Amino acid sequence: MNRFFRKATTTLAMTAIAATVVSVGACAPKHKPLFIESGFLTEYSMLHPGKPGQLAMVYRNPNADFSTYHKILFEPLTIWIDETQSSQMHSDDLQKIANGLYYAVAVELRKEWQLVTESGPGVMRLRIGLIAVDHPEDHLDVYTTVAAEETAHSDEPIPDSLRGIGEHITVEVELFDDQTREVLAAAVDRWADTGPHGPVETWSDVHREFENWGRWLRGRLHRGAAVGSHEEL
Repeated sequence: MNRFFRKATTTLAMTAIAATVVSVGACAPKHKPLFIESGFLTEYSMLHPGKPGQLAMVYRNPNADFSTYHKILFEPLTIWIDETQSSQMHSDDLQKIANGLYYAVAVELRKEWQLVTESGPGVMRLRIGLIAVDHPEDHLDVYTTVAAEETAHSDEPIPDSLRGIGEHITVEVELFDDQTREVLAAAVDRWADTGPHGPVETWSDVHREFENWGRWLRGRLHRGAAVGSHEEL
């Protein structure tokens, strides 16, 4: 069976990736937790607390000219999850989550940009990581998406092991120039604090959530990349 996830690393100590945390800062709501520097982003020191309406931690390259980018190379979505959580979940269920989210985001991106699979001029790369880590010494299972399929419209209830998973996930987003590798923008926030969310009981609800989140992300990227805009994600 061709699995959507390819298991890249098992029981990887977070201390081998990073040993510090990023404080959300006084400008962000007090309920937000500290963010573990997972090592997913290229650089964390450039992040600063977002303004009201932005993500918790943001960065926008002041020298970036987004009008020169008309194509996006959307890299495989990555999930880093504490093995104590992943051991309670079925791989097929995690497969559906990553599969559907990647698909939903790609559908929305195509409304604004040309999606490509090869490097070239005018291409910016988009990276999205879902990080479920609570402690620097957590042991991880790391998965990488290798396909994309729409989440089924099904009234089948989601497994109990997936309920509330979004409360434990931090979203890390990065855009960088495909040729120079210069970071154009980056952001970090809790999944629960990004995009619109509603009750999730069935796989149809998951489908709706992913569509809504894809539209939300496209809107953030569109505003942040607008000509003459200095707005961050």
